[in-house]
Amino acid sequence: MVYKTEPVRELEIKYDDNGHPSWCSFPSHKNVQVRGACDVPPHLPGLVILVHGVNSTGEWYQKAESALCAGLNKRLGLEGTNFELKANIYSGDDKIELDEKGAEKRTPMSPLVERKLVTDNGRSPVIRFYWGYSSPLGDEDKFVIPLVSIKGDDYHQMKRDGVPLYDILKKGPYIWGGGPFQNGTNNLHSLWSKKGFNEDLANIPGAKVQYGNEDKDRLLTTAPPRNYYAHAAKRLADLLDLIREKYPKDTVTIISHSQGTMVSMAATALANKAPDALFIMNSPYALHNSQLNAFSMPPEECISPSGRESTLSAIIDKVALQSTHLSSLGYEGLCVGQSQDNKNWKPDITLVASDKNETRNIQERDNHGRTYVYFNPHDRVMGSLPLRSIGWQGFPNDEKGNPHPLITQHKGYLFQRMLARNTPCGIAPESKTPFGRLPDGKPFWDDEGDEYQSSGFVYPDPPHWQTVFINAEEVPEPIKENELSDFDKTRVGAEHGPQEKNGWGERDPKTGYKNDDTYDNFINLYPDQDIVIGVKKQSEYGTYGSVTPVTRKETFDEKDRRIRSYVAQPT
Repeated sequence: MVYKTEPVRELEIKYDDNGHPSWCSFPSHKNVQVRGACDVPPHLPGLVILVHGVNSTGEWYQKAESALCAGLNKRLGLEGTNFELKANIYSGDDKIELDEKGAEKRTPMSPLVERKLVTDNGRSPVIRFYWGYSSPLGDEDKFVIPLVSIKGDDYHQMKRDGVPLYDILKKGPYIWGGGPFQNGTNNLHSLWSKKGFNEDLANIPGAKVQYGNEDKDRLLTTAPPRNYYAHAAKRLADLLDLIREKYPKDTVTIISHSQGTMVSMAATALANKAPDALFIMNSPYALHNSQLNAFSMPPEECISPSGRESTLSAIIDKVALQSTHLSSLGYEGLCVGQSQDNKNWKPDITLVASDKNETRNIQERDNHGRTYVYFNPHDRVMGSLPLRSIGWQGFPNDEKGNPHPLITQHKGYLFQRMLARNTPCGIAPESKTPFGRLPDGKPFWDDEGDEYQSSGFVYPDPPHWQTVFINAEEVPEPIKENELSDFDKTRVGAEHGPQEKNGWGERDPKTGYKNDDTYDNFINLYPDQDIVIGVKKQSEYGTYGSVTPVTRKETFDEKDRRIRSYVAQPT
């Protein structure tokens, strides 16, 4: 064979719906010695499925997808090439513009607008998964929960505005992303439940859980059956199976948050094969059965600690079966990017990380078969007494500092990281990372002296001796402790008064937007309080001092002023 060097012109790559590349050229005269060059692109680095949590529309998806693409571009040496990964653009995404100084300016869109794919770059590995509650026709008034149409029309607001019910129902079905907050659960069994949250404490009529609720922005009302969780889990499992069927050699990672971790774990159990890697972040999954469960859950949903551990262990084992999914095919045929020395990137190479003080050699890794748990000791929801979940404390050591049994049992397959105030994240593994008393010595919870200070009953401190084995590997660019100095946001010192800038439904003066863009979907759900406008004497000859208050119901504007000024607890 004779090899010739001839001039070429690079042909534009086109991708079909399945991501397969193709090129188009045209015939030319034999004297025109210019060929069309079909540069085979690198493979996409697998698929990443994002799963949001309760009371959510995936508002973090846009930033997460952009950050994942940017991180992979750097890790795989794709920066500045024609093969850079690029986030897709959806109609509900924030609009991003650059000001005259080149700084990024975001204009947020309503999280409730209809989502459509605007720009498919063909270079994003991310799939955005959405789930939630959809009210059956005629049940819209059965539960006091927020409901909107797929266009973002608020069901309760339209009723308050006097829109005829017939016209309202025509805009349905009415949904809520992730379902209502109070319907969250700390075990997988409840995902199939035909019961939902009950506002009556211990099923005692009139004894409302809401009366003892210290977080006024959480409305604890009776909620619909939880089995919409099971529906979401089956949809996610079907998506996994579909990918495995069409692209059996591909890699699939699930990154899930909050109640989305419950959906992703259930989907892992249901799917024919588990995802190749499972990330569980701020999960409500609890390894103990809180005594409070007996007041809020049916007896059959009060799962024992051994049942909780064995369920989670089985899921970790199922993910672990994928550990050889890539290596069994051989790293030689892998073409996803280039290493620091401009060679073909492989997961068994060594990285060189440098900073001002040192140069470190860090082993790249193959994450197939691994379950990662990310937790945060400042998460108020996950650290509350009813939960005390793995999303708050991970898998803690015992009082003697010995690792949790699940960490030992699943060595090499179960890993955990902690994001905490003044604590580095991503450094070399540390077997006794402080948890009960963080390095800065500050109180564990940060609202002491606050107007709405939470009680020690709802948020008890962990034991001072509590530590945790952070066994996840060192990364090239860890987050330093000073970068997390203000990671734990506090409402202490926040404005509770006339400036109206820090309240739940007030506007941030820096952005001009409300602090919670779903506040307007909740305000209509709160009952109107009685306002005393005077007193009435019961009888001229009645008991001395026997008077009754004269009241009226507060107006909507009065209720709005009362509720919107509440400064929500950062979670």
